[in-house]
Amino acid sequence: MYALHLLALLVALGLGCYIFWSQLHKAQQEEGQQAAEKQRLAEEQRAAEEQLIAVEAAEAERWVAKERQAAAEQQAAEAAKSRLVNTGPRLYYYKSKLTWDSSAGFCQEMDSALCSYEQLCRKIHNGAHFVHGVIPGDHWIAINGREWLAIGTAYGTPCVRYKSLGSPATLGDTIEAKPWKGYVSCCKETIETEPAVAFRYIGETATYASSRDYCEHHGRRLCYSSEVCSRNKPAYGVLQGDHWIPVKDRENEWLQIGTHHNLTCRHHGVTYTRPSWGQRTDGSSRSFIGYLYCCK
Repeated sequence: MYALHLLALLVALGLGCYIFWSQLHKAQQEEGQQAAEKQRLAEEQRAAEEQLIAVEAAEAERWVAKERQAAAEQQAAEAAKSRLVNTGPRLYYYKSKLTWDSSAGFCQEMDSALCSYEQLCRKIHNGAHFVHGVIPGDHWIAINGREWLAIGTAYGTPCVRYKSLGSPATLGDTIEAKPWKGYVSCCKETIETEPAVAFRYIGETATYASSRDYCEHHGRRLCYSSEVCSRNKPAYGVLQGDHWIPVKDRENEWLQIGTHHNLTCRHHGVTYTRPSWGQRTDGSSRSFIGYLYCCK
């Protein structure tokens, strides 16, 4: 009887140990699974963070590349514009008291030099043609070689050298004001192309339509006022008197490039109204018309 009780006690003790170790093993397994799950979640979170960082870095790199490309394109455009604007003969109205020396000094300030006869006068079938167009009246400009060149109509055609008239080369050595003085034409040593903004004179019978046709015939267009004027000053200088030029801002709009009533760089259509004389068809002349800006 005692033996049976001892056997039952041992069985109960063994069963209890089995249950204890089974539960302990299960708890250890669950703890290991939880640790593995935590590690997996941590690795997934770390991978997601690394992926996000990589995406943000790639986006930042693309943005930097885009900004650099835009800056490079802008720099190239500005360089191209500079080459166009600053090369080729450019005609300015400076002042009526200029001399040959002050003309040369003006061009030097414009990072250029006085033009030569060959740069300003192009041969045509019946003589020479002034690249800026004929200016009515008696007008002379200083050219390279300490010479003076007629650019007006006083001698029939422009491109007449003063020395060819048998006159001394002292023309324009004094600073006194003369009506034939005022214009200066500056050139670069190397001419790559014609300037982006061209200054011409086409006569007092010009209209808005004929001016537009002239520019288009020469592969250009009418300029916008913003291309003509900068800081309230025309690109080729302020002319003395009343001078209106057509601009592309809107149909039959004109811009003052002279000193008339202190309206320099003001629109006729804004100050007054768009003028009827800009669209006249009778071929009549107007003394305040004739100059023209054509742009590429």
